Formats: sequence, structure tokens, C-alpha cells
Amino acid sequence: MKWNRAGDKFVYAEAAKATKKQHFTDINLVPEQWVKVYSAAARASTTVLTLANFPEGTAFLRAEWSPDDLEVALLFYVPIGQATKNSFVATVPVSGGARAELKVDDSTGTATLKGKGRWNGGPTAALGWVKEELVDAIGWSRRGEFAYVRRAVPTRPRLYVVNAKGKEIAAEDGVTEVAWSPDGAELAVNRHGNVWVWNSGGGWRQVTAYPPKREPINEEDAVQNPQRIRDLAWSPDGKQVVFAVHQPGPGRRLALLDVKR
Repeated sequence: MKWNRAGDKFVYAEAAKATKKQHFTDINLVPEQWVKVYSAAARASTTVLTLANFPEGTAFLRAEWSPDDLEVALLFYVPIGQATKNSFVATVPVSGGARAELKVDDSTGTATLKGKGRWNGGPTAALGWVKEELVDAIGWSRRGEFAYVRRAVPTRPRLYVVNAKGKEIAAEDGVTEVAWSPDGAELAVNRHGNVWVWNSGGGWRQVTAYPPKREPINEEDAVQNPQRIRDLAWSPDGKQVVFAVHQPGPGRRLALLDVKR
């Protein structure tokens, strides 16, 4: 779930029970999943996206509201076969009675987007049906810039920042988390196991200095979790960043940092 910038709507997902087998992988299909937007003023929810016949295990991971709160970008993982996952980001309008629909072709494992949604234009254009790659994080700034982290296992993840028209303006390897500052001028990331901040002028600065991470417990851990910094978030005034550090064994450590301008 995620509230919009105005604080009067939030987006969430629901799913029906899986019922039938998918022919090309012989796994269960979920006949319908829905993404809905709840309006505090109306005290009611509206369906903005329907997923039809997607594999069981399809996960709604994150939502990012557009700068004007008129659209929402939705990140999903879709399992295909025993070990392969595909990703997609669908951008859909949240008002005006519009409704988008996604369907998966059970013979090829590809998907189509119908109705008012899109994945072929704007800042999320590169993130329509992404086969055999994972999109690990997305973020939409107040200024219209869009950040995402994409990787093909077992390669290391790579950050991309694009402008409102989808043109790439920055890229960096070894990034796993993204969080835009409240004014949209800076982007906090987990870069090579430390918190770094990128500004819209193209500069980087490091705000933590953790020692090299312990030896990874497996290949996935090495790729996804350098220093295992998670859940970056800015304070409302843009002066601090809070995040969780996963420690060896159970538990996390919470860190709060002053971010110097």
C-alpha cells in the first residue's frame, strides 16, 4: 500500500484464489488480481488494474505515484517456470473511470496490457514486460524523474534515472535501493553497501562509510544485498535519511542519519 502525495488516496492489491493449471509450466493460475485505489473523501475503492490468469506467486511489490497524483506506477514480479521471474511496471490512471487489464498468454508466458494503462511511453517505457530480468526498485520524484534498479541474475543490479520523457540521465552499477527526497532534487541509494546521495546536477556523495560486508551466504545474497541496507526513507524536511541494516542472523538495526546539503 502507498498513500499519494496529497494524502487523500492509497493504492493496494487483492487477489482471488488460484484455480486452474497453466499449460506451459503446469502451475496454478490466479483467475484475477486487482489493484485498487481507496479515496478517503469517497470512503470507497476503485479498481484501476485487473490481472487475468497470472501464475500463482505473482507479487505486487511497490507503487509509485506520479508527481500530479493522476497516475500510479505498479511493480510486479511474475514467476515463469521453476526458477525464472519476469518483472513489469504498468502505469495506470487513477480517476475518470478508466481501467486497465493485463492478460498472460499461457502458451508463451508473455503478457499484454489493454485499456487505459500503458508501458510503452513516458518515464516507465523501458519497464514494460521485462523477460528473465528483475526490477528491484522504483521511485518517482516530485519533479517527474523516475529511478529504477534492474538486473539479470546473477549480474549485479544497475540503477537508471530517466527524465519525464524516458531519456536516461544517469546510470550506476551496484545499487539496490532508491528513495527520492521530498523536493525531488536528490536520490538516496544503497550503492556498494553504503548510503550515497545523487543530485539532479549529476553529483554523488557518500553519507555512510561501512566496512566491506561479510562474506555472502550464497550467490543471491551477494548480488542483492551488499551490506543489506533496506527501506531507505527521507524525513519530511529532507534533512535526514532512515534505513534498516540487516545484520548476520535474525534481526535488523535501524539507522538515522543527518544528510548534509
